[in-house]
Amino acid sequence: AIALNRLIDSPHRPRRPLRQAIARVFLETCAPFSAGLEIGQRFGFDSGLMIDYVCRNNSEGAGFAGRWIDRWFLNRFGWPALRERKHRLQESLRDLIRLHRPSEHEIHLVDLGCAPARYLIELLGEIGHAGVFATVLDPDPVSLGEGRRLAEVLGRERIDFVRADPLDPGRTPTFARRPDIVIVSGLLDRMDADPEVRWLLSGVRDMLAPGGQFVFTVQCGDRDP
Repeated sequence: AIALNRLIDSPHRPRRPLRQAIARVFLETCAPFSAGLEIGQRFGFDSGLMIDYVCRNNSEGAGFAGRWIDRWFLNRFGWPALRERKHRLQESLRDLIRLHRPSEHEIHLVDLGCAPARYLIELLGEIGHAGVFATVLDPDPVSLGEGRRLAEVLGRERIDFVRADPLDPGRTPTFARRPDIVIVSGLLDRMDADPEVRWLLSGVRDMLAPGGQFVFTVQCGDRDP
C-alpha cells in the first residue's frame, strides 16, 4: 500500500524538499479531521477504498475545517485525473458493450483488482441488467465487502464479488462462461516490476473468451494518457 510519504514524494513530481516536508507535516496533522486522509492512512493511498472515496468526490470531515481540508486533499495528488479516468473508462465500456449487444449470449465483464468497483456498479445501472453481468476479483475482503454493500444499496444484482488474487493463477476462479471484456484499472499503476506485468497480461490472455477485449488504464504522474 502507498503510504503518505510515497504519495507526497512521487517520482513523477519535481523534487521540492521544503514544500514536500511542509505538506507531509500538514497532512499528518490534519489526518484525524479529514475522512479521505484517514482512509488513506488506515488502508493505504492506493487501496480500493481510497480510490472509491476519491471517485465519489464528496468532502467529509470534522466540521467546516475538516471538510475544507478534505476538499483540498481531493483536489491534489492526481486525484482529479483519476476521476477523469473513471469517466473515460465508463465511456469505453459503453462502446464495447454496444458492440457485443447483438450477441446471443450474455456479456460477461470481469474486473481485476479494483473493488469496490463503483464505476462498474454505476455502469450496470445505466445500461440496464438485461444481457450483462459482471465479476469483480480482488484479494482485499474489506474492499469486496464495500462493493457488495454498495451493489445492494443501489439494487445491482448482476455483479459478483469474489476474493481472488489476479496475480496468483492458483487463486483465480474458473468461469462457467469466459469473460468477453476484462478490465484492469489501477492495478498496473501499483506494479513496479516487468515480470509482474507480463504475468498479469498472460493471465488476461488465457482468461478472455475468443474475440474478447482487454481494457486497461495506466496513469503517468498526475495525468492519464
